[in-house]
Amino acid sequence: MKRVQERKIDSRKIRSHPRCRREDVLALKKQRARARQDAFAELGALDTELDEISRQSVGEVLDTFPGDLLFTGTDEGEYHIHAAATH
Repeated sequence: MKRVQERKIDSRKIRSHPRCRREDVLALKKQRARARQDAFAELGALDTELDEISRQSVGEVLDTFPGDLLFTGTDEGEYHIHAAATH
């Protein structure tokens, strides 16, 4: 009903109820599934990009921090940095 009201799918009224063609409903369903898949792929790409930025930031800390660093983490690339600055 929402898609009919938004005019995203054609309909005709039979008495007081809208009726849609099966082909139109299935086409809209396929279009929405494709849009979800595209959005999920874009989200994955953004996650990869953010992960790379995060790794670069950790690298910058390693290169420039003027103290002792202690790294803990269970997986490669998962860093918990505990720093004690010594001057």
